[in-house]
Amino acid sequence: MAIFRAMASLSLSGGLDWKIVNCVVISKIIMFCIGALVGAYIARASSGTFTGPRAASVSARARAGIFGVCLACTNDLGVALPVLGTLFPSQASPLCFLMVLPAMLLFIPTCYALANASSKGFSLVMFKSVLTQPLILASVAGILLTVVAGPGRVPKAVDVVCEAFGSAAICVMLCAMGAKLSGGLSLSRLFSPGPLSLVAMKLLLSPVVCCWVVAPRLGITGANDLQLLWLFSMVPTAASIWAMAEDLGIDSESVGLAVFASTLLSGPVMLANDSNLSSAFAARVRGVLHSGVLRIEL
Repeated sequence: MAIFRAMASLSLSGGLDWKIVNCVVISKIIMFCIGALVGAYIARASSGTFTGPRAASVSARARAGIFGVCLACTNDLGVALPVLGTLFPSQASPLCFLMVLPAMLLFIPTCYALANASSKGFSLVMFKSVLTQPLILASVAGILLTVVAGPGRVPKAVDVVCEAFGSAAICVMLCAMGAKLSGGLSLSRLFSPGPLSLVAMKLLLSPVVCCWVVAPRLGITGANDLQLLWLFSMVPTAASIWAMAEDLGIDSESVGLAVFASTLLSGPVMLANDSNLSSAFAARVRGVLHSGVLRIEL
């Protein structure tokens, strides 16, 4: 429902800078490809746990898809929108909604295609199963409503329900992921090749690719724009990716640990990289402490 609401609220007008949009999309495509290569390499390196060359190749293809989507699909509505939307309201807010589009119509279908092709091979039935996934159907329904009725035309009652379910879904997925991982969560598992590589690429490599590789080639040189891109690139992996990995049965443990670690570390990393965000956070803490002192005095 959150995806449907985001797509139905999508507006391409206003002060959105399309250079910023192009930079983010190109960076996500590059990171998807890098993640896919790393995932395939890790799967082939551990192919001794499978039986036969076909099993190793199947695992590599499926792992490539899920690793790629881990780096390309971020928690834009749950983390980026409330945080960056406050610092860059004219740019970040529409960007967060717009980034749902490539995630739902490019990266996630590609991941499903690779996962299904691993077990069934490429076929018409496989593509049909990909296109009928609930996430894809919700995206298409939201886009159709936007095209037909215009952005933000969701009936009030439907919008309230979608917002409530969308907000709850993130909490439910994080709780489910925590419960799933609580059986044997340890630092040694967190530092295994899969989770460690995903977290490092998400928080360290992704900003470098976006701001140092792609942005200069698109003529983006403004300090404010680069600051937005740098912080946007550090947004953690969406919790829904763990649910997708669990549903597909593709290395959900590594994905869950990566989502957990990137969500936990993204806040401190973003604070350390942005003075405005650090100042806002410090002011908020001071406000909370001050109000607490006043209550104690009263």
